[in-house]
Amino acid sequence: SGSDQQTLMSLAQQHDQVEDSELEAPGASAYKSQSGSIVDVLEDIKEKAEAQLADLRKAEVTAKHNFEMVEQSLSDQIKADTTGLEAEKSAKAAAEEAKAEATGDLQRVVESLSNSQKSLHAAQSSCMETAADHEATVAAPGGGVKV
Repeated sequence: SGSDQQTLMSLAQQHDQVEDSELEAPGASAYKSQSGSIVDVLEDIKEKAEAQLADLRKAEVTAKHNFEMVEQSLSDQIKADTTGLEAEKSAKAAAEEAKAEATGDLQRVVESLSNSQKSLHAAQSSCMETAADHEATVAAPGGGVKV
C-alpha cells in the first residue's frame, strides 16, 4: 500500500544520505536497527498481501457458487419449459386431429341432411300427388265419371 511504499522509500533515502565520513563500515548495531525495520515492513506487506489473497479466493469461491446456482436454476427452467412446450404441442396436435374429424363428421351430417330434405320433399310431393289422385278418385264415382 501507499504507506508501506513511503516507509521503504524513507529507509532507502536515509541510507543514501549517509555522509562521506560515515562511509566506513558501521558497527553491527547500526545494521540491526535498519534491517529490523525493513524486515518488519516486508513482513507486514506480506501479511496484508496474504489477507487480500485469502479475501479474493473467498470472493471467487462465493462467485463461483452463485454462478453454479444460477446456471442450475436456468437449466431446470429450460428443462421445465421444454417439457411444457412438448405437452402443449401434443395437445395442439390432438385438438387439430379432433377438429379434422369433427369437420368430416359435420360434412357427412350436412350431406345427410340435404339428402333427407330431398327425400322429404320428394315424399311430400308424392304424398300430395297421391292425395290429389285419391280426391279425384273419390270425387269421380259420385260426380261424373260413369262406367
